Amino acid sequence: MNRRTWINGAVAAPLVLAGQQAAFAQSTGPAVRIGDAMGDPYLQGFCAVDGGFFQKGGLNVDFQTFTSGTPITQGVVTGNLDIGIATPLAVATAVTHGVPLVIIAPGGINNAKVPSGYLIVAKSSTIQSAKDLVGKPIGLASLRTLHELTLLTWFQNSGVDPAKAKIIELTFGEMGPAIERGTIAAAMQVEPLASGLVKANAVRVVDGPNRAIPEFLGATWFTTADYARKNPDVVRRFAAIMAAVSRWANAHQRESGDILARVGKMDPDVVRGMARCQFADVLRLAQIQPVLDAATKVGFLSRHVAASELVVQS
Repeated sequence: MNRRTWINGAVAAPLVLAGQQAAFAQSTGPAVRIGDAMGDPYLQGFCAVDGGFFQKGGLNVDFQTFTSGTPITQGVVTGNLDIGIATPLAVATAVTHGVPLVIIAPGGINNAKVPSGYLIVAKSSTIQSAKDLVGKPIGLASLRTLHELTLLTWFQNSGVDPAKAKIIELTFGEMGPAIERGTIAAAMQVEPLASGLVKANAVRVVDGPNRAIPEFLGATWFTTADYARKNPDVVRRFAAIMAAVSRWANAHQRESGDILARVGKMDPDVVRGMARCQFADVLRLAQIQPVLDAATKVGFLSRHVAASELVVQS
């Protein structure tokens, strides 16, 4: 499959700008076009804009926000963006299809305490294990994502054929009502919706998928191998800025939560009550490899990918 086929078949989506744009003229060089998406694991870019980190780090930035990672990946691949954020699974999928992307900085950390998504079931449901879900409809917002990967890995780890997972695509907003009606038996939900449904006594969380894959990066900053090779100073500066942002956000969760509430149009009190993401300030292969191994086992990747293949070589 060539580069154009992969773009059209896997990440084709309109490049719709969903939010704000901001450009800073700290550097005299051309603007670095950065794409970020809404959500706690992707929050670093917004914190960097809010706190002037890009200016302090000497980067002239054109910061663009999107509603999801798909158009960001498309933007970087087609050259409309220089740097973007996506899951390591998305980057690896591109690489296995011959698209030379490289990870240049880490984002949010996924673990059992703060997973990328929560498996929710009705409060009265008897579902406790993967075996209990065989043949029962499970709501997912989209396929071939970390949510589906953790779910299927949980099935696999439990001795259940992942093919027996009956997936129904729903929006996050549709999941709670669908569980209440009995249309679906479970769903992979995100914060703060998951916490809201639990507090409303409508659902409970089954934590199996949260523990299916060891701690890993739920988000990574990436660019093309060609851009990284031609712009090593930008890549180094960007990585240093994201490291500084990570340390700040981890130490100032209330302040970073206020930023999340503002850009995501959420109630600040709701954000303060949900489990908040921690951010990595060092890019570690050991926080990427578990996703790649799990994706290979469930058939999401056409071949095994080593984390070292995805990381920019200095």
